[in-house]
Amino acid sequence: MSFLERLYVASIWHPDAIPVLELKYAGPLKRRLFPTVDLVCIFVGVWAAHYGAPSVDTTYGGIAGRIGGALFAVLGLAALVGIAFPRLPLLEMWAKILLAGVLFTYGLLVILTASMADDPSRAYVLGLIAIVLCLFQYRLNILRDERIEREKAKAAGDAE
Repeated sequence: MSFLERLYVASIWHPDAIPVLELKYAGPLKRRLFPTVDLVCIFVGVWAAHYGAPSVDTTYGGIAGRIGGALFAVLGLAALVGIAFPRLPLLEMWAKILLAGVLFTYGLLVILTASMADDPSRAYVLGLIAIVLCLFQYRLNILRDERIEREKAKAAGDAE
């Protein structure tokens, strides 16, 4: 088996990666929605690393927005690797937690900086941040539930 075949077998896109009973809902979420969100995080992070982030740049200067963008892109990549390979749930979990922290911090900066007073339309960004944070929370709940199930299955196996 080649390296690429082994990667495919270990990935979420392999037919055996999701139990048949969960496939109806988990398939579209784990194979399409969550990886797409992570790809968007990577794109947005690279964009911010290149062009900066206005709310951050206004208060802390151009380098802060660029560093935050680079961090966001790296965390998005870590989350993507975590969802792509189901044996790496902790990588995805921590990446999502840190991504949520970065987004929450950015939301606070939008609220607290003078840019909100100068341009109230930036409140729109807060709504977008809230939507993404809801997606992260939903995925983190799934990861928590899957971890509990694994621990129960392991405890049941140890008890026998």
